[in-house]
Amino acid sequence: MVSKEVAKRYRQVRNKAQVWVFEALSDMRERLPFPILGIHSDNGGEFINAEET
Repeated sequence: MVSKEVAKRYRQVRNKAQVWVFEALSDMRERLPFPILGIHSDNGGEFINAEET
């Protein structure tokens, strides 16, 4: 996963495992001066909720 914030560019994640994605999102929430309103994915399975399958 790679996240892109327009002003600060990219935040790379080690791999798509939940622990690394959660850590990256938590880090971004702490650092950004505004709330994260949404996540746009490429429809990869890592963002599909287990209850939806």
